[in-house]
Amino acid sequence: MASDAFDKVAVFTRRPIEYSGPNADKLIQKPIDFENEEQLKTDFAGFTHAFSCLGTTRSKSGKDGFYKIDHDYALNAARACKEAGIEHYSIVSSAGANKASRFLYTRAKGEVDSDVLGMGFPRVSVFRPAMLECRRDEARPLEKLASYALPLFKLAMPMSAAIPTSTLAWAMVINSFGKAETPATETFSNSDMLEKFQKAKK
Repeated sequence: MASDAFDKVAVFTRRPIEYSGPNADKLIQKPIDFENEEQLKTDFAGFTHAFSCLGTTRSKSGKDGFYKIDHDYALNAARACKEAGIEHYSIVSSAGANKASRFLYTRAKGEVDSDVLGMGFPRVSVFRPAMLECRRDEARPLEKLASYALPLFKLAMPMSAAIPTSTLAWAMVINSFGKAETPATETFSNSDMLEKFQKAKK
């Protein structure tokens, strides 16, 4: 919105967001039903870029709920974007994403990555952050516990232990401004995103 890079920006979400910054008149907000793929195609039509940041946790939604949201809904949205003619699809995945993983979280993320990369978008960008640093409304005990040890991990691995959600978002947006040869698929690690953000600040 602040960059004025796009003619309009649509936010598809469960809850309305408040925004009063630059170019607020270009913001469109729409409720979304991830199970209605035909409606998704209609909603996504007319746009060139899509940023998918959908996700939940197993502790919050249960095993089946997590897979439905992080896998099924994510792929429903991606397929609808492909059908709607999206030119550049960017998606938040996870460090360690691997469709052959024994762990549900990284396996689901890896399955989605593999399918999205194979959908034939003109350009696909997969972002694989490590631990996300942000303020949450709900308490997540394991993340809270991990946050106590995070400063030590960041000292030992400053570029691969974690990333602020705001930095992740900026990396996605900055990347969308660049040109790429088509067809193009690209995957960004935690360190890649931090480096991209640091270079942009200069």
